[in-house]
Amino acid sequence: LKNDTEIFTTFEGDNTVLMQLVAKNRMSEFRKNFSEMDALDKVNYVWNQTKIYFTEKNPLITRDISESHLLDKNFHLNAFYYREHEIIVSASKRIKKLTDSGLNIYDAFNIVQHQMLDIANAYLDRVVLEQFLLKIDTISDANSKLILQKLAQLFALHTIEEHKGWYLENNYLETVKTKAIRKMVNQLCWDIRPNAVGLVDAFAIPESCLSAPIAKKK
Repeated sequence: LKNDTEIFTTFEGDNTVLMQLVAKNRMSEFRKNFSEMDALDKVNYVWNQTKIYFTEKNPLITRDISESHLLDKNFHLNAFYYREHEIIVSASKRIKKLTDSGLNIYDAFNIVQHQMLDIANAYLDRVVLEQFLLKIDTISDANSKLILQKLAQLFALHTIEEHKGWYLENNYLETVKTKAIRKMVNQLCWDIRPNAVGLVDAFAIPESCLSAPIAKKK
């Protein structure tokens, strides 16, 4: 069994195994934090979850298609936080239900394996966005900062659009808003287009690693 989960002996599936380990760590942290809560902490937790329904899931917000809102980093971060938290809670509840029914923990984790990968992906998306925004705040050049802000907005909205089905199912967004997000993603791609070559060159990818003619400099 160890060979099935040991990343050094399963190189063909190392990414999946690593993602499962990330998800397991996130769930362990969630369980640990929740178990260490006292009565006041639990009240605050419930209150914070309730606030989401008033501040993020009310009809005015779920249907807000204004440009200022769609490009607001707080909207992006809140959406990422919500997705990560809800997936962790859902997977934790499902595992508990399975183990309470008599299933061993190993089989329970196998059954919710797809949710485990969702947890890891949601966590990584959130960390990337957080670190991206923190780094942008340290940039002094106004032009570079503006370009990277648009790139961060594109990443955030593209990720939300990619998971729009989940957000719609959880009533976090409404159809009118997902359509507006798709349009904004296209607009941001157009806005970033003049700087695309410079952004790619910033990665300093060696010419020897480029095979597509469009990527090669003339």
